[in-house]
Amino acid sequence: MGNNDTKLLESLLNAPVSGRILSKDMDKFVKDCCSGEKPPCRCACPLDLDIVALNTKLQKGNFNSAYTMYRDKVLFPGIVSRICDQPCCSACVRKGIDDSIDMLKLEKAIVEYTRSTMPVKYNIPKKSKKIAILGAGLCGLSCTIKLASHGYDVSIFEKSDRVGGKLWGLLSPEIFIAEIENQMQYLNYDLKLYTEVETIGELKDDFDAVLIATGKDGESFGMLEGLNRDSLGSLQAGIFLA
Repeated sequence: MGNNDTKLLESLLNAPVSGRILSKDMDKFVKDCCSGEKPPCRCACPLDLDIVALNTKLQKGNFNSAYTMYRDKVLFPGIVSRICDQPCCSACVRKGIDDSIDMLKLEKAIVEYTRSTMPVKYNIPKKSKKIAILGAGLCGLSCTIKLASHGYDVSIFEKSDRVGGKLWGLLSPEIFIAEIENQMQYLNYDLKLYTEVETIGELKDDFDAVLIATGKDGESFGMLEGLNRDSLGSLQAGIFLA
């Protein structure tokens, strides 16, 4: 992004209501911004959702295609569409004219109007690598979908008696449990409830990699010391923090 575009973006985000730029200038910026580089909204999304492409599908009424794109990124559309805090809105260049796009409403519409929310079932050859995931919250379950759908042998260790983690304080269990069961119905994985792992050493001999998805409790495993912020790998080979 060039200096002129950067200045234009700053004017879009900081201009007072009475002095906002004309729509033709906005069109020019959007065209330049989306040419060869990620637009600001996508950069702000922690899941790297291509919001421009998604909205293009919605404008054409392609809800099924939009759902497929959305599901591939968020993994649990029926959950994320209810709890997304829309970080993309703070970066939306449309704010320079009127207001940012209300993505949460669009996300809900994608889930509501798609023809089917059933996941695609693939016949993936089984891999020999075994992965242990600590924590059956949204993060741990999302990692399970990614790994199990690629054929890895996944075991989830959850110290409580239920999956969902912090979702229990955010949504009705009737909503998120049904979505978890729906999106994971074709996957092969081993869920171990009432199973607390106190040290990583307990798993090293039986698994090729361990992914810690327990939130702040990752610190208790010594994960923050020597953590590679780029790869989220640690000084311990095969140990990762989600």
